[in-house]
Amino acid sequence: MAYQKTVTLLLASVFLCTTCASYASVPSDTLFGVKSHAQRYTEDNRDAIIDINNDPAAISVPKELGRVMDYYKGDTPGLVIHIQDRHADAVAQMNIAGILSSLSESYGVDLLCLEAASDR
Repeated sequence: MAYQKTVTLLLASVFLCTTCASYASVPSDTLFGVKSHAQRYTEDNRDAIIDINNDPAAISVPKELGRVMDYYKGDTPGLVIHIQDRHADAVAQMNIAGILSSLSESYGVDLLCLEAASDR
């Protein structure tokens, strides 16, 4: 029994030491010194993202997935992207997934609201 406690204490100590040492070497302004994936992605792609809130005409999607049919720029800030599809069409659903991925990567779209139904 004492052997198990000793091994547990030793493993916990090694874990704490290695974890603290790895965090201490990373300079950052975050709480634990490590930036999240989202923080790194935003910093890396800040210049690459096009501001579609002010210029919805700049939206484009890969041609193999769909097309932009129309856009309307309102008087108030904000943007709504309406994606029409054929319900219960697996290919259309996969294309929508690709379009959403493209919008996120190319334009930084980070809020997704879905209309959905279920037969069960």
